[in-house]
Amino acid sequence: MKQEAILDSKLSLGALIGKTVNDAATASEAATAAAKHLSGVTIHADSADTVHLVIPSVIDTARLAAADETYFEELGRKALGACYYDILPE
Repeated sequence: MKQEAILDSKLSLGALIGKTVNDAATASEAATAAAKHLSGVTIHADSADTVHLVIPSVIDTARLAAADETYFEELGRKALGACYYDILPE
């Protein structure tokens, strides 16, 4: 039952995001409704002037304390892995 509720919530959120993307006239309404589902999380649209970051939910504190350069590179790749430009901005 709980899984169905979570699935329904995710589907509702996905529908709201799709509505925002496909119909600019309803963007404000959809963003307000999505904010209720996300408990205060702010959503910003990506553009040529912004970067989409993925923040890891768990950080290896031992590697962080040891200043492990390989770990920092790994975190950087994860955070910026989805960033790309079809056409580079000027």
